[in-house]
Amino acid sequence: MKRSRITILLFSIISIVLLLTACNSEIEEEFNKYNTKDRINLYNKSLKLKELQNEYISLMAQPKKAHDYLTEKVIPFVEDIYKQDKEIQKKLKTEEVKDLNAISLKQFRLTLDMLKKQDDILKLRIPPVSKEEHAKALKIYEKVQKLSDDIQQTGDEYEKRRVEMAKKYESK
Repeated sequence: MKRSRITILLFSIISIVLLLTACNSEIEEEFNKYNTKDRINLYNKSLKLKELQNEYISLMAQPKKAHDYLTEKVIPFVEDIYKQDKEIQKKLKTEEVKDLNAISLKQFRLTLDMLKKQDDILKLRIPPVSKEEHAKALKIYEKVQKLSDDIQQTGDEYEKRRVEMAKKYESK
């Protein structure tokens, strides 16, 4: 009787270890695919976004041109990246990788919110600018600053978690 309990206990322990190994293997496989294949396209687009942002910044002294550029080029581009990231999220199966990508989605959502608020400021800065419009623009600017900080924190959180997972799953 004791021998049968020991056998059952050993079988249970071995089953649990095998199950955990299989789960880790599934997470590792998905994370490595996510970290290499899925993110590469978004990374390449982020390089293009830097170019768009630099052009946008160069237009800031001309609010109308900056507004047009932001609404016609930058915001649609970020919306496209966000849409692609949502598609990646739908395909993910493991909670750990889904949680990581959810941070990326949050960062893109915050970025879109910030860009739209920047556009609100630009519209208020198109001459002629009243004192009321100037005051509104300053209030919105405070929100933009907060969103910018949130974006930075979210990006830091994403990178920290990604690096932890890379170490855990031996990925580069």
